[in-house]
Amino acid sequence: MKDLERLRSSFMVEGDGYDNKLSLTKEQFCEALSLLLKKGTKEEYAELFDKIDVTRDGTVDWDRLASHMLLEFYEKDDRVKSTQVPQWKDIRMLPSPHKEVVQRVAYLKNTNRYIAISREGCVSMWGTDLKAQRSLKTGTDTCKTRDLWVTHFVPLQNVNKIALAFTSKEIAIYDLSSKLEFNCQYKVQGLNFTPLCLDYWSNPDNANDAILVWGDVGGFVNILFFNSANIALFERPPAPAGEKQEPCLNVQLKDITSGKYKNATYTKYEAHVEKGKGEWVRAVKYSHYLECFISCATTTTNAVVIGWMEKHTSVNQNVKLLKGGHPPKKGIQRKFEFNVSQGVNAFGYNENLNLIATAGVNNHVCLWNPYVVFKPNGVLRGHMASVVQVQFISSRAQLISFSKDKVLRIWDVQLQVCIQRLAGMFPKGAEVTSTLYFDDGCDRNGVERNRLFLTFNYQLTALDMKTEVKDRVMSHEKPVVAALHNSVYNQV
Repeated sequence: MKDLERLRSSFMVEGDGYDNKLSLTKEQFCEALSLLLKKGTKEEYAELFDKIDVTRDGTVDWDRLASHMLLEFYEKDDRVKSTQVPQWKDIRMLPSPHKEVVQRVAYLKNTNRYIAISREGCVSMWGTDLKAQRSLKTGTDTCKTRDLWVTHFVPLQNVNKIALAFTSKEIAIYDLSSKLEFNCQYKVQGLNFTPLCLDYWSNPDNANDAILVWGDVGGFVNILFFNSANIALFERPPAPAGEKQEPCLNVQLKDITSGKYKNATYTKYEAHVEKGKGEWVRAVKYSHYLECFISCATTTTNAVVIGWMEKHTSVNQNVKLLKGGHPPKKGIQRKFEFNVSQGVNAFGYNENLNLIATAGVNNHVCLWNPYVVFKPNGVLRGHMASVVQVQFISSRAQLISFSKDKVLRIWDVQLQVCIQRLAGMFPKGAEVTSTLYFDDGCDRNGVERNRLFLTFNYQLTALDMKTEVKDRVMSHEKPVVAALHNSVYNQV
């Protein structure tokens, strides 16, 4: 910094360069730098001069010198970031209690463990050391066990609960505070269509504000807004005299719509339709950063749909609330539809880059700006089969994608190139259903966990990323026994 400041003050005298400041010829430049700086030779200064003076004007001023330095450092930074190709330890097959396809893997913050749930309702819990802790079976009494599928689940991290979607057109919410069992606290029943995918968001500034959203087979995105999630998602009616309170509260969707429950409101919008029929919603997510809902389906015309929320921040509403009025019903103001030929299996969203990545049925991964509907920011080509899962690695500008032919690719999002391809190490077998979950959270000591889960039907596998040595280059896998310096090319 001191050298840079010395250089700048020397250039800041009257001259015929940019902004009437000093500009120097090659000889003057070399002379000045050898006087000002205690490092480098005249040959190196001459080389630097030629690099800066690309247009061969024969002079260099402070503006050009500073621009050159800035670009040089930017490029260096990009090179370092993009060359950080993740190195993986050997794949681990976890002993699985599941008998059917695992629908999702997630991390539970409160208890510091992983959870996986499969179609037939088997729940397995794993410590961060990947040792199996317990497994149990869950279900519902409304239909026979053999007819029931769990389609998806989502952890409600801030209230230590978990929501499961069933093919019996209900969503069950379980409490996780009990060490021994899964206690069902609420069942939202009477849904119009079978729920397929769930997402949950809670407000970091106000723990009572929360949103549970699900997509269904009718092409609808359904949204429940909670305004006192910490106290109770739905208020319980008082128990009849002399009787004990039922442990599980059955909530009918029509009762929420009619306003029977003060602390929950419901809204929905039709997102995915093809030829007049509703299309299955494959994945759904609420983004607080954009204040919108994102969903995807395997339709061409509306493969990805963003539903933008109405913004309710006017003073009058706050006054009404203070006087004990009901919160205004939130709705969806407008919809953006993205066309992707053959549709999208899944998507990921990264708010730092403000990009949506879509896993295309047509083998392509597309990157979209949420505000630009007609054309993707970039198309990542390389997969030879339909892409089934994508997820951003938020700590680096990278994206993981996984295709049907069991090939995992890692992409540099800014350069839009594939920096790693992993194949041949995953369990063999015919058609499998896979889910992908990359855990980039930190443990209590601030060390990133960087662990990738991939499921193949009922099989669970985990890949751990090797910890990187940040301040030196690891050039060899094994101990180095000799080194030579070549003075001609200045290489080791």
